[in-house]
Amino acid sequence: MLSVVRRLIPPVLLVVLGAAAVSYGVRLHARTVEVQEEITIQVPVPARPKIPGLSIFGARPQPPGPPPRKEKVWVKETLSEPVMVKDVTVGGLTLIRAGEDKGLIRRTYFGDMPSLCPT
Repeated sequence: MLSVVRRLIPPVLLVVLGAAAVSYGVRLHARTVEVQEEITIQVPVPARPKIPGLSIFGARPQPPGPPPRKEKVWVKETLSEPVMVKDVTVGGLTLIRAGEDKGLIRRTYFGDMPSLCPT
């Protein structure tokens, strides 16, 4: 009986440690990833100088301001392990290996995830 228990302890211990590692990876492990987002920038309208001698009723109407600008910026976002694995399988994450951003992880697509694997 004692030899059976000794033989069962290592596999049971490995299963418990494996379940703990998977649980850690799914729930607690996360990384910071740079994600490109599109933001809208409202350009301010320059103020017109007041002309002396004109009343409020005699003033000219203000011309419409310039349209808002849209720019893409890099934003840091924390992704969980399952989301990162899904992004990696479709080629959605890349590691920057050179330059001042060396070591950063960036998302390679903007908006919705690609539907097919590129490989």
